[in-house]
Amino acid sequence: MLGNNNFIMRTMVFTAALIICTNVQARPQGGMEIDYKLLERAADDLGLSDDVLEKVKAASYEADRAAIEIRSKLDRARLDFQQMMSSDNPSEKKMMELVEEMGGLETNLRKNRIGLLLKVRPLLTKEQRKKLKKILRKERKRQRGERGEKRRQRREHKQGGGPMNFDTGEQGSGDNRQRGEHQRRR
Repeated sequence: MLGNNNFIMRTMVFTAALIICTNVQARPQGGMEIDYKLLERAADDLGLSDDVLEKVKAASYEADRAAIEIRSKLDRARLDFQQMMSSDNPSEKKMMELVEEMGGLETNLRKNRIGLLLKVRPLLTKEQRKKLKKILRKERKRQRGERGEKRRQRREHKQGGGPMNFDTGEQGSGDNRQRGEHQRRR
């Protein structure tokens, strides 16, 4: 019976940690992510003054420094969590404290991001914010396409371009596979 309770506790804690770790990746719905370098490239299209760009840069720098510190603490807490979970008899109290700590740090990350958005928002006109949202959507779409292409390249690299020829031990290429031919060592 004791083993069953231990399994249930581990499963609950692991599930909670998984939910917490997944939630930190989410963006606020309908919001904007401030990417200073992108904003700088789009400054002319948006009609941003140098003064506004400097204010955004300062706010972005401040938020990035805080986020680095929070992420560092979060990474250490996750590492401690993993270490405890791998032990034979983890303390339920300590595990729950770590889950609370990780949740608090993830909340702080979100507050930091929202705080930056709230600092930058009054610096832009309604029209500039509209244009910026369009630019950001286009940029996210472009990045998704790049990530998809990189994933495809990694898969092809792992696969070696085709199936292995069991007669020669060599990796076949996609072209040869289609023709039914195999590369042979000379």
